[in-house]
Amino acid sequence: MAFDDLARRMREAHGGKLGDTSQTTDPEQIVDGAVKADRRANIARDLVLGPLLLLGAIAVTALTHHTASQRAGVFVACGPAIVGAIKLMRGLARLGG
Repeated sequence: MAFDDLARRMREAHGGKLGDTSQTTDPEQIVDGAVKADRRANIARDLVLGPLLLLGAIAVTALTHHTASQRAGVFVACGPAIVGAIKLMRGLARLGG
């Protein structure tokens, strides 16, 4: 009896949102939801990391080019720029479809 009372009080305190049985227990729907959540997380990661890598590569290249007049050589950050561009394009492509 005490557990039912506690559950009722918690449900009332949270506006009836606790103990809501409208969520499914079907394993296929749970897996589908997890796959969709993982896809959204991958899209978000690509859309954040892609521009960051691109901007970082541009900043490193610009800074080394700026200091090249004082020293010999310019470091061009091609790797991060390429990976950033790929991640950005992949994120945008996944976002659209």
